[in-house]
Amino acid sequence: MLIYFSSSELSQEIQKSVDVVQQQQKSDQHDKVLDWLSPTDFPAQQFDLISRRQEGTGLWFLNSAEYTNWLQGSIKTLFCPGIPGAGKTMIAAITIDHLLTTIRCKDVGVAYLYCNYKMRADQTTTGLLAAILKQLVHGRPSAAEPVMRLFNQHTTKQTRPSLEEIFDSLQSVLSDYTSTYIVVDALDECTDKEGTCSQLLHRLRSLQPNADVHLMATSRFIPEIEKKFELMPRLEIRASDEDIERFVRGQMHRLAGCVQRNETLQDLVQQKLVKAVDGMLVYCDNSKLH
Repeated sequence: MLIYFSSSELSQEIQKSVDVVQQQQKSDQHDKVLDWLSPTDFPAQQFDLISRRQEGTGLWFLNSAEYTNWLQGSIKTLFCPGIPGAGKTMIAAITIDHLLTTIRCKDVGVAYLYCNYKMRADQTTTGLLAAILKQLVHGRPSAAEPVMRLFNQHTTKQTRPSLEEIFDSLQSVLSDYTSTYIVVDALDECTDKEGTCSQLLHRLRSLQPNADVHLMATSRFIPEIEKKFELMPRLEIRASDEDIERFVRGQMHRLAGCVQRNETLQDLVQQKLVKAVDGMLVYCDNSKLH
């Protein structure tokens, strides 16, 4: 069966094909520029972390007055310290997931960092701010012009943007958002001789007077870091009994069959573990829970 098109219909079909190709080219170029800006893939890390979450855990944090006030904007900075193994990284992942799934407005940005001492050499202040910039531009391609300028300026010279250039571009992109939420996990793991932690905090706080930027950070109890958050709202992260119980119930399938078949033994195991961990929660699969 032959299908005949009029000249106008044929022109429209050709134009549609051209539009599709051009859109794909723009998308490919956008991805290329963002990969050049920062090779770090924190969204992949976020996906990996949140996939390990035991359903229902972390609700005590999301329902807290401190988090609610930070989310709704009455406070701009929330410091969340905790002992090693308390679940700071998982709470950060739960917070990020909550932001990404509940904020529907395209004018509100969400960005996050997972600091890691093993990656300290790569996690410079410039690199971490570039990772934030990458996430914000990825979520709003219409704001990509400052990054495109950097790309065009530096690729021809085979150079990299300076800290000031990244910071200026970040300020410019933030002006395209009505509000932005930034979550930084494990500040203590980016402390080094170069002063990355202090520099990063200084730069992030420098954004707040000129833009509606909400900053949340987790860390171990490090005096010099705690001092940087003096007089600011804080919420200690500590594995709640409810979270521990949910986690243990979710891991019962790992125990011996005799325990799985005996509810009394299961209750006993649960009670003993809740008492023993004392605010710490460690995954049985040895995945990191900072």
